[in-house]
Amino acid sequence: MVGELGDGTWTLEVEDFAGGDTGNVNNWSLDLDCAAQPQPGDALFWVSKQFADGNNESVTVQMQCDSGNPTQQEVTLVPNNNFVAGFVLSNIPDDSNVTCTIREVAVSGDAYVTDYYMSGPSGDGISEVECTFEGPLQDEVNSCRIVNSPRPVEVTVSKEWIYPRDGGQDVDDSVEITLQCNAPIRGTPEVEGTWTSRQWIRGTDDAVFFVTPTSWDPANSCQAWENINDSRVEQVIDGCNNLTVRAGSGDSCTITNTVFFEGIPTLSQWGMAIMALLMLGVGFVSVRRFA
Repeated sequence: MVGELGDGTWTLEVEDFAGGDTGNVNNWSLDLDCAAQPQPGDALFWVSKQFADGNNESVTVQMQCDSGNPTQQEVTLVPNNNFVAGFVLSNIPDDSNVTCTIREVAVSGDAYVTDYYMSGPSGDGISEVECTFEGPLQDEVNSCRIVNSPRPVEVTVSKEWIYPRDGGQDVDDSVEITLQCNAPIRGTPEVEGTWTSRQWIRGTDDAVFFVTPTSWDPANSCQAWENINDSRVEQVIDGCNNLTVRAGSGDSCTITNTVFFEGIPTLSQWGMAIMALLMLGVGFVSVRRFA
């Protein structure tokens, strides 16, 4: 019924997919959004708005025309599960030499990519800038659908190593970091609603993944871990089991590896020297005792 002008009567048809020929409708509702009533000779522009991730923040939409008389040039769409508004253009010149544009004020900074879908006699197509309608005629109806899709956000897994670089028992500090999310990870295929990506890093480098959120509330969830097989390495994981991402907001965590040698933390050269002196002192005491 979007775009209907004037008075009218409509029939609501309910279709179910349950088994059997009879059933009961226990609850139902009908949401109506009405714009300014156009008069004969006016043009109507329906605007609908959609967040791909279900965000429900209010959005301001603006309309500008280089001729004619828009009844309103700006409207705020309030979240009520149905973002719809209507603009009316009156006093349209007979030569129809009019250009009208519809766009939204930027939402959530740079968190979303905006696409405009135009349909109607005066405009048909897709744009990343605005809906543009060339030469709308009297009694004409056009539609502009605005869709906001989240941009990818970063999920960073940082590495820390605790062991001396100037001596002691060293290990290979190349590790494979795995990230698993219930949202798309760039360059990773979906497997039963889950995306899993892996990166090799060395030393204290960061593993950076790009995740595209699909849900605003609740946010998407991720977890990260490392694959390392070395009995001398003990892991401490800080926050990697409950990462969350939503439009405009990524997350980060840290995995710390402490290197041990036969159950004793590795020592620097000075530490090894002190240990040697202590052992030598114990040896002297033993010799004098049993001499």
